[in-house]
Amino acid sequence: DAARVQLDAKQIAELRALGYVAGEADAETAARFDSLELVGADPNGHVVDVQLFAAGWGQLERGNWDVALAAAAELLARQPDSHLGHTLRVGTLERAGRDAEAVPALRAALAVTPDSPDHLTALAAHLMRADAYDEAEALLRRSLSLDSCLSRTRLLLSNLLDRSGRRRQQFELLSDVDPTCSGPEPLRN
Repeated sequence: DAARVQLDAKQIAELRALGYVAGEADAETAARFDSLELVGADPNGHVVDVQLFAAGWGQLERGNWDVALAAAAELLARQPDSHLGHTLRVGTLERAGRDAEAVPALRAALAVTPDSPDHLTALAAHLMRADAYDEAEALLRRSLSLDSCLSRTRLLLSNLLDRSGRRRQQFELLSDVDPTCSGPEPLRN
């Protein structure tokens, strides 16, 4: 029925190889899996997009840059404003060390999702390496205005302020950490 998502054998094998799908199941478990269905699925749902992203990210993690970029291209062809597609493309280019391509990819991603702290911070990091400090600072401050708990962003801005000799601002930035910030990278005083 329309609520079911059908994956072909190649897609299932890809997901299984990447660890997103369990190995072969016994008959009882397979019957239980066969009875699963999406309830109230969005007719314009993005299950295939998520599958493409997951498979592409798995390829990125394995260093298969071309395969990951092909998945990103397919996502962006399906939906040009796909945050997943832009994230996969940018992540792959950055991990592959293709900075010259990553900067325009980040600008394209920000055109679609201007409030993405991750993309703002990533572009700022590239700009800092190119000594474009004014634009980098504006991006980092925007990112922190969206989420003040981002330690990577705060530390990059701190480094930028240090490089430009603004140590009082640097001290204030590092002293002004919200004590309620938590997560995988909390920045605490």
